[in-house]
Amino acid sequence: MKFFLDKVVTPNAKEKGPILYLIDNWTGQNDLSFYEENYQNDQICIRPKLIPEGTTDICQPLDTYFHRQLKFLYRQFFSFSKIHHPEIYFEVTSRNGAMRNSSLAHFILKSPKFKGMIKYAWFTSGLIETAPAFENVKQICFTWTEKSCSTENCNKVPFIKCSWCGNLLCFVEFYADYHLVTCSSWPSNAIVVPSE
Repeated sequence: MKFFLDKVVTPNAKEKGPILYLIDNWTGQNDLSFYEENYQNDQICIRPKLIPEGTTDICQPLDTYFHRQLKFLYRQFFSFSKIHHPEIYFEVTSRNGAMRNSSLAHFILKSPKFKGMIKYAWFTSGLIETAPAFENVKQICFTWTEKSCSTENCNKVPFIKCSWCGNLLCFVEFYADYHLVTCSSWPSNAIVVPSE
């Protein structure tokens, strides 16, 4: 927890001023004196607030909506590979597969198309008052009318529509070939041309 606070939370808190830090009642992180001693001084101010015990499922944004979408996305990885690509299914369910699943899910959900959905999780938790308009994972990534991949000469069954580039991809192109490294719309793949 201290590593996470020092490496992730603190740099953001220094740039943005005091921050509200919502945490659940897990015993490894609920000692408020720890935050006062280490993270409330002239350089940083993290203000921790505990989510009351037994209420996480009704007031924590991840639990009120977001995790449902994440689980839906993971189920698509597992189900589609088991039915259409049993030769890859073992990889999807392996330790390395868990890392690939996480990075691909992060890649998909990081798209600006999901900003409204993420705000909606805050609405369902009662943390914002107005429900934003949004589309969920199924609507953005798994609803289409086309019958084949966007890739030329690929006749495989489509698996997913990329939330970044909008291309309809088969499972091999998205998962096995690791689409996030080739997606032309993913900001991390932007080519930086050095100035002369």
